[in-house]
Amino acid sequence: MNKERAGKSRSKRRKSGSKVKTTLKIIGGVALVLVLLFAGSRIPSLIKTRETLIDFGFKDVGKLVTQQWYGRMVEDSSTDRTIKDLIHIPFTESRLIFSIDVEVLAAIDFAEIEYEMMEEENKVVISLPHAEIYKAYEVQNSFKLYLESESIFNNISAEEQQAMKDKIVDDAKEKALETGLLDNADANAKTLITNMVRGNERTKDYDVEFQYKE
Repeated sequence: MNKERAGKSRSKRRKSGSKVKTTLKIIGGVALVLVLLFAGSRIPSLIKTRETLIDFGFKDVGKLVTQQWYGRMVEDSSTDRTIKDLIHIPFTESRLIFSIDVEVLAAIDFAEIEYEMMEEENKVVISLPHAEIYKAYEVQNSFKLYLESESIFNNISAEEQQAMKDKIVDDAKEKALETGLLDNADANAKTLITNMVRGNERTKDYDVEFQYKE
């Protein structure tokens, strides 16, 4: 009888000990879950903090064309042979009249743009360089010949024709500058930069102030 009671007592202890272990495992599991949940709740917060850093992406743009000039330029050139640059030799004159289309591009280097956030005033101060001529070139397949009169004694060489075209391109650059190419390029760049600033959720209502670098 006593043996049976002792056996039952040991059995109860085992069951009791098993319940305690199970309870501890559950508590430990719950604690682990809570730790993971807490850590998980912190991760989005850290990511969100990084996302609030202001980067308008100016460095990624590089040199951006903000204005172009396009025009047709006509060249009327003649050449003849002379004696000591004083006496023109008859029947040696060659004349060439042609035109080419020229495109002149003005650009701003966005990689040089710097900015300062003035959050108390809801303002962004942009420091940027002025626009410069980025490229000027003869438009492909735009050559048109109007007159070609060459003397058998004095032909216009391919090198001389290319020199004429190069001069036309230089003249076109000057003409483009006279029409306000760079001023228009600066104005267009300001509009683009303003849109980039206000495209950011954090600065969409900010004023944009511009300062040009020397």
